[in-house]
Amino acid sequence: MQFHSLDILLRTGTPTDAPILHEMLRRESPSSDVRIDSVQRLSEVIEALTRSNYDCLLIDAGEIEEKDWKSFTDISGCTPLPPIIALLPPGDGQAELAAVRCNAQDVLRKGRFDGALLVRVILHAMEKCGLQRALRDSEERWRLLFEQSPEAIVLVDPETMAPVEFNDAACGILGYSREEMAKMRMDEHETIHPGELLRMKDLTPGQRQAFETFFRDRNGEIRDIAVVVQVAALSGRRLLHIVFRDVTRKKSAERGIKLLATAVEQTVEGILIIGKDGLIQYANPSYRQISGHDPGELVGCVPSRVFESKPQCGTYKDMQETVCGGRVWRGRFQSRKKNGETYDTETTISSVRGEDGEITHYVAIERDISREIDLERQLRQAQKMEAIGVLAGGIAHDFNNILGIIMGYTDMLAMVASKNGMPAAELKQITKATHRAKDLIRQILSFSRKGEQKRMPLQLGIVVKEALKMLRASLPSTIEIIENIESESVISADPTQVHQVLMNLCTNAFHAMRERGGELAVNLEDVEIDLDSHHPDLPPGSYVRLAVSDTGCGISPEIMERIFEPFFTTKKVGDGTGMGLSVVHGIVKSYRGAIIVRSAPGQGSIFNVFIPRVETHAAAEQEKPKKLPRGAERILFVDDEEELARLSARMLEPLGYKLDIRTNSVEAMEIFQREPWRFDLVITDQTMPHLTGAELAKQMLDIRSDMPIILCSGFSEALTPEKITACGVRKFILKPLSLSLLARTIREVLDNGGRIAPPL
Repeated sequence: MQFHSLDILLRTGTPTDAPILHEMLRRESPSSDVRIDSVQRLSEVIEALTRSNYDCLLIDAGEIEEKDWKSFTDISGCTPLPPIIALLPPGDGQAELAAVRCNAQDVLRKGRFDGALLVRVILHAMEKCGLQRALRDSEERWRLLFEQSPEAIVLVDPETMAPVEFNDAACGILGYSREEMAKMRMDEHETIHPGELLRMKDLTPGQRQAFETFFRDRNGEIRDIAVVVQVAALSGRRLLHIVFRDVTRKKSAERGIKLLATAVEQTVEGILIIGKDGLIQYANPSYRQISGHDPGELVGCVPSRVFESKPQCGTYKDMQETVCGGRVWRGRFQSRKKNGETYDTETTISSVRGEDGEITHYVAIERDISREIDLERQLRQAQKMEAIGVLAGGIAHDFNNILGIIMGYTDMLAMVASKNGMPAAELKQITKATHRAKDLIRQILSFSRKGEQKRMPLQLGIVVKEALKMLRASLPSTIEIIENIESESVISADPTQVHQVLMNLCTNAFHAMRERGGELAVNLEDVEIDLDSHHPDLPPGSYVRLAVSDTGCGISPEIMERIFEPFFTTKKVGDGTGMGLSVVHGIVKSYRGAIIVRSAPGQGSIFNVFIPRVETHAAAEQEKPKKLPRGAERILFVDDEEELARLSARMLEPLGYKLDIRTNSVEAMEIFQREPWRFDLVITDQTMPHLTGAELAKQMLDIRSDMPIILCSGFSEALTPEKITACGVRKFILKPLSLSLLARTIREVLDNGGRIAPPL
């Protein structure tokens, strides 16, 4: 048996023991290096161990008592001891027991061993001591890991589910003291689900179980934990090695991320995440819906190239400088969808920075505001129409005064011509023209101002002719209007709405021919619809067909499906609101009619409007003109239009009336205050400076409540029936005033004493 080197420390009271032992070891292995240091006292042993390292410690224990052995135990905590072999005299059982108790690895009886046995005993002791040290080191490392682990570790008896060992982290995570942990059972705590507990008990060596759960800690707070369970053996005992890891913050973060992802996926705003390289990394469903692009078509692309977008205010450079500077950019974009349609968005772009403060991504949030912009345009258009209505009202008032003068003098000339037996054909034409002008003014007022729509028997051909006269003046010479009016039938409709239908259809036809010009044809005819006519939207019956056709660009099939949708338009921004055809469709449907469109790209379009006819009685023979009623009453006539006031006097005085003409309402009120019983009738204009006609009437009636008053106006929208009733006037008539109308109204008021009647 050979060994390379051996350093031995010998404690003996006999100096000759060392050479003997050295020789025994050298003979056993001549080639080996053997060194034996000999000391006599135990104190010298301790000193030698602190100075040098030895492979083995031989102790002649014949003279050592048990209490002396304890000194080795005391120094083992600070100085590693080599394996100890006790040399004992034969038959001393007490000394052998004391040596074993004090960590002696083995015992040899003096005189009963040779070199080979000594070597075997020394090597065995060294090996045994090395294994013990390795085991102690392993235990220390395990204990260190066990105690210092940030994760909770609990060794549980699978039979009783009581903790056998646990670290401080377990107490910290669960919220219990070590004393409380030692007394608790894992199956009596809300930590692990009963089903998981059953599976844990059935685990076999080598099996592993991992799951996530939650528990309520000592303070009642709900915490999320990740659990790993496996079988462990400790001193031959089967235990469950359970590791708890607090994942509350992780779960909370995951729930926050999930909530954020859900919000991003479900929000109505479009969201783009763009990388630092300027390429799209993510687009939410709303963005894909807004743009019409699939996800695969967006990821990895440059936004401005995909959508052909551009800021409506500023430039891309301004936007980039704002975002890269850590500020939020807000503005509007005009972009293009996949199908080519343009749309407007209100966009917010901000940067996302990493932990190092560097920009990693950009986030763009977009909201489609196309509908809002359309509504804004409609509002502006409505405001324009309201302003036009106000302007039209003022024009109508002045124009009706002018027409009144023309009508008055014409009536006077007609009376003179009739008395002298002179032909009055030319005067009748003047009268006819003034009445047409009067009707035209009323149409303009109705069209430009909102009001109650009233249906009445209406000869459609007359309205069409009047509308086309207005169109000829507004359309360019490149557009030729072809008129073919064959129907004289009557429909039940509102003149303003019919006018609106025709104007919208003709305007659309003009837009289709704006670039190259063409023919605008308007046809009106009577048609009969039966079961074989193939008009599913129309019941059988008699109809008037209004056909508006053009030779323009035509309408594609995909656009044809949407032409009657509100806000749909193919025109440029500012050229239309997309409401014209929608309004036309609604009006025609309200008349129980139908509108049918035929068109093809490059072949023009034709809009056929069908409206039911109504039966009318045969026109009665024209009555012969009656003589104008006369009178002798005193009339106060008030109108700020001096010429019209004088004309009224010239018309009424030949009928026997005595007129006091006033062109100032304040002056007229002063005269009436001085002599309220001087007058039998007051005729006043409505629109005057200082005092309006309604205000003047009220003040006069406060003085004399039975005073008959006739109120006149060239524009009636400001006067509602409620306001007229409040004024207390007897009659309200619209300008221009013809002599016959004025004479009949005066007599009606004076003779009948009636209250308010509908406007004439």
